[in-house]
Amino acid sequence: MKRLWLEVVQAVMLLMLINFPASAGIESKNVIKYNPETRNVYFISDITDGSLKRMMELYDKEHYDTITITSPGGDFDAGIKMANFVRDNGINLIVSRYCNSACTVVFFSVAFEKRYMINRSVLGLHNISIKSNVTDGDNSFVSVRQLSTFTEEMATKVGFLFSLYAANGIPPEVLFRVSRSRGEDVVILTKPELVFYGSVKQ
Repeated sequence: MKRLWLEVVQAVMLLMLINFPASAGIESKNVIKYNPETRNVYFISDITDGSLKRMMELYDKEHYDTITITSPGGDFDAGIKMANFVRDNGINLIVSRYCNSACTVVFFSVAFEKRYMINRSVLGLHNISIKSNVTDGDNSFVSVRQLSTFTEEMATKVGFLFSLYAANGIPPEVLFRVSRSRGEDVVILTKPELVFYGSVKQ
């Protein structure tokens, strides 16, 4: 019985290991375009290593100072890299429509005085989510070491995410709702709400 339980847990964990995490909800057009007159990059895309690479290559050529972003999110680790890149280079970030999932990691990592939202734009927050592309989960297994490593990594990422949200004024009752939202389910926060929380300027 114990062995059967272990195999079930391993199969479930492997399913969760395969693809981390998906974008939250809205499809993007995948546009990354530079406007030399405004020194602004328009970023309408999932956040991936590929889209981040394109942004960094543009920065090496143009040294733009603003990113206007609309993104359903994407890969958490790519979001961390993008957050570091935008913050470390002192780039302004403007949310033009929506900024969900990993995009919120970028938004909340930028200095308060460098983050902006158009009046009708929103942020979509959710917990770390995992999507699997495994078709035969009943015959997939992971080792205890893989399970342990995965659990530690997930705990670190979840802790980072909620610390980031809390440090930027998101109140406990909202964080609780966020903790229960995964995948395409997001907690939508409007600009007036975020201004009230002290998360963004008026």
